[in-house]
Amino acid sequence: MCANFKIHKLHFIIFILFAFAFFPLGCTRTINIKITEIGDHPRPLIEPLPLNAGVYYRNDFRTYKTVQENFMPFPEHQGGITRITKIQLGEANITLFNYLLSHAFENLTSIKTFPNESENLKSIDLIVEPTISKYYYSEHTVFFEPGAWVRIEYTINFYSPDGLQISTWTISGESSQYITLPGTLWYSPHGYSLELTQIAMQEIATQFLVGLCNQSGINKLLDKPCDQ
Repeated sequence: MCANFKIHKLHFIIFILFAFAFFPLGCTRTINIKITEIGDHPRPLIEPLPLNAGVYYRNDFRTYKTVQENFMPFPEHQGGITRITKIQLGEANITLFNYLLSHAFENLTSIKTFPNESENLKSIDLIVEPTISKYYYSEHTVFFEPGAWVRIEYTINFYSPDGLQISTWTISGESSQYITLPGTLWYSPHGYSLELTQIAMQEIATQFLVGLCNQSGINKLLDKPCDQ
C-alpha cells in the first residue's frame, strides 16, 4: 500500500509540474490599425498666404507603417498582456497635410518628382515636404490605472523652386487617456491608438496654422509680414 501511495504521489507531482509548465504566464495580441481620417477639424480662422506652394510627399511618408509593442501586467490574465499594434498611418499623413496646406496657401500644387539641380519649378513659390520623424503609442499604468499615450512628431522641410532647402520646422502633438473600466483597453479591437492619434493630429494642425508665419523661410517670400 505504501508503494501504491508513493506511485500516486509521484504521478501527482509530475502532473503539477506539467500543469505549471504549460500554464500561460500571459498572452500576446496583435491588432492591425489603418488610420485614414484625421477627425473633426473646424475651418481655420486665418487668411491663406498669397503664395503658390508645391507639396511633395515621399513614398515612405505616403505608406508610413509602424509596429508598437507594449506589455501591461494584468493579474486577471495570468501575468499580463503583450499588445503588438501594427499601425498604418500613410493615408492619415496625406489627409492631414492636404488639409493644412490647402488652408495655409492660396494655391497648392502636387509635385510628383522632386526637382534636381537643373530644374526650376517656376510656377510655384516654394516646395513643402512633410516627413514623419517619430510616432509612439504606449499602453501603461500610472498609479495602478491603465492608460494609453500617443506622440507624433513631424519635420517639415521648405525648399526653393529649384530644390534648395531654405528652412526646416519640427512640430509635435500628443494625447493621453486613462481607462476607468478594467479590461476596456485590452479588449478594444483598436485600443485607443486611433482616437489618440487623431487628437494629437488636431494639436499639430493648430500649431502649424498658427506658427507658419513665424518661419523665416516663409516670411522672406512675402511682400509684407503676415499676422496670422
